[in-house]
Amino acid sequence: MKKKKASLLLLPFLLAGCYIKSIPSDDKETIVTLNAELVFQHIFDAESNPLAITLLESSYFDFPEGFRIIEKYIAGDQINLTMVGDYDYKCKTVYPGDCHIDGNIKGYTITKTRVKEINPGIVTDISMTEYLAERYALKNEYIVLDQSGNYMRLDEYEGGTIYLTEDLGRKERECTCPEGMICEPCPDFKYVAGVYAFNPRPGDSLPVD
Repeated sequence: MKKKKASLLLLPFLLAGCYIKSIPSDDKETIVTLNAELVFQHIFDAESNPLAITLLESSYFDFPEGFRIIEKYIAGDQINLTMVGDYDYKCKTVYPGDCHIDGNIKGYTITKTRVKEINPGIVTDISMTEYLAERYALKNEYIVLDQSGNYMRLDEYEGGTIYLTEDLGRKERECTCPEGMICEPCPDFKYVAGVYAFNPRPGDSLPVD
């Protein structure tokens, strides 16, 4: 019980804290990569149903005046900002995060994640949840149902075809081989950023299970 009280007392300080990173770059160009991630149970519709939204680093970002990201991104994408000179990258330690980047942003590119289609016909003796858990490293336990952001628990979903997006950020972290070491090949499409009941990036040709 004492342990629980201590945790509760620390919470306001954690929420009020601020993470600040100041990077001097001597007018050189620096790439800052932000990962697109799904955030749940944060915003709600008119009937008070929670909705899923996609944020960068699970945070709201305040960019320098005049800069904005025009293209739509989905969970698993990476936004690569080209910073020129010194810049500050500050985040309040709340959830979702509240971040501010101050500096000269020359431009950006988007590294698009891959989308994989899962045909429910291939799953016979086990549930879809068990099938995915055996083959993939899922980031969360939900499936996004539509473009509005409605979602439900994956183990309660009884619909048809589903779509997975690859977690490029986690793939980079997990598959980095230290210099001089011999590492196993990185598994293909193992780390999953989002599960959808629709194709979140229609028009792309998709690998199918």
